Amino acid sequence: MDLKITQARLLDKPGFWQIGIAGTQIVAIAPSIDTTATTTLDAHENLVIPGLVDGHMHLDKALILDRAPAIAGTFNEAMQTTLEMKRHFTVEDIQNRARRVLERAIAFGMTAMRSHVEVDTTIGLVGMEALLPLREEYAWGITLQLAAFAQEGITNQPGEVSLLREAMAMGADVIGSAPYVDPDPERNIQLIFDLAEEFDCNVDFHLDFLDDEAPLLLPLCWRKLFDGDGKDASA
Repeated sequence: MDLKITQARLLDKPGFWQIGIAGTQIVAIAPSIDTTATTTLDAHENLVIPGLVDGHMHLDKALILDRAPAIAGTFNEAMQTTLEMKRHFTVEDIQNRARRVLERAIAFGMTAMRSHVEVDTTIGLVGMEALLPLREEYAWGITLQLAAFAQEGITNQPGEVSLLREAMAMGADVIGSAPYVDPDPERNIQLIFDLAEEFDCNVDFHLDFLDDEAPLLLPLCWRKLFDGDGKDASA
C-alpha cells in the first residue's frame, strides 16, 4: 500500500475512517486498516471528498483583468477587449498564466479540468502550442482536457475550419464554439458536429446565456445529437 489516510471524515459514513491507496486506486476503506503503507497522512478529522472538477476554464485568457480592467462591464466590451489582447499573446505568456492557475487548482483539490483554447485567425494555434505541453507537465496532479474552441465565430472567419482541424490534429481532446457570435449559428453548430464526427470526439458549445430574444440554440444541438450528427454535447 502506497498511502494510508487516517482520521478521515466521509460524507456517507459516521465516525472516522482510514483509506488505503495503492498506485492510483483506493483499495480499502475501514475504521482501521492493518496493512502498513509507504506514507501515512493524518486527515485530522477533516472531510475527505472526491477530487473537484472544473468543466469550464479558459487557461489561455486567465489572469488578464489587470491588463485591461472592465469599464462598461458589458459582454461586448469583454469580447472586443479580449480580442485586442489576444493579438499580443505568446506561448510563454499563456504558459506563465496557465501554470499559476493550474497550480492553484491542484492546491485546492481540483483533479480534472476542461479548458477551452481559442483557435482563430487572430491568435492562430498559439494557445494550443502553449497548453498541450502543460497537459503533460501537470498530469501528475490534474487531468487536463483541451477543447479547440472557435470563440469569434466560424462562418465569418475565413480559414477557421482548417485551423480547428489543425488544432484537433495537434492533439485537442474536444471541439467547440460559441454559436451566438456567428452570423449563422445553425451552420456554426453543424460545422462543429462535422469536425467532431471526423475526429471522433465530443463537442462543447457556449450558448443560450445572453439576455435577449434570440431563439434558443440548445434544442438545435440536441436534434443534431439525436439525429446521429455528433458523439456527445455539453453546453
